[in-house]
Amino acid sequence: MMSRNVAVPLPTERKHSKVTLLGSPLKTMILINKEGKEVRYDNVNGVFSSTKRSERNGFFGTYLTDGDAKPTTLRDKIDEKIKSLKLQLANLQTLRVEISRLAADEEAKKLQGTVNEMSPEEAQVLLNQLKQKLGL
Repeated sequence: MMSRNVAVPLPTERKHSKVTLLGSPLKTMILINKEGKEVRYDNVNGVFSSTKRSERNGFFGTYLTDGDAKPTTLRDKIDEKIKSLKLQLANLQTLRVEISRLAADEEAKKLQGTVNEMSPEEAQVLLNQLKQKLGL
């Protein structure tokens, strides 16, 4: 006798949920919510049946499914999202380096303005403190 996967509706408190996953439930999942707290689910089906879309978006950063979902379809969608996030992270890191340079220039100009406004006595005190700090 040949076995086949059949879509089984998930138990849900919300009547509008149509999420189903093919196959058997998987192991316990521990996810971190936006507040940094652990949230435990008995299995993958539990994540989809007991959460709202907004909660899942908080966990996964994106809409994954709201209808019948095959594990292979979800896996492929997750792989695409991971690839996209890696690219976005690399771009953000590059942007952060450039923004940090601009911020440092801005802070240096602000410090220069403060020093320019100092009296000669205040500047000498600052210079002595800098020499002491730097071991000069």
